[in-house]
Amino acid sequence: MVQSVRSRLTYANVMAMREQAEHYPHWSFDTNKGYPCPVHKAALADPRFTATALTRAFTGRPARGLINRFLTEHSPFAPAAYPQVHHLTSPLRIP
Repeated sequence: MVQSVRSRLTYANVMAMREQAEHYPHWSFDTNKGYPCPVHKAALADPRFTATALTRAFTGRPARGLINRFLTEHSPFAPAAYPQVHHLTSPLRIP
């Protein structure tokens, strides 16, 4: 029973995140696979992004990221819920 409820909640959360990806395409939810892509490499070379910060906004586990709008807006509300957030968002990262 618990696994069934968890599966349904996970599916609902994944679908909600996919919907968010459609509404916020500039956040690249649908293309970020957890490794550097051309957009990430360009951001690393961009002189506008010179500072980094620790955040849980990406997977629920502390990670260092360039200080940008996503990190600034979501870090204060990011849950300390690794590995739960990781598993909920993995379908978005792993096709």
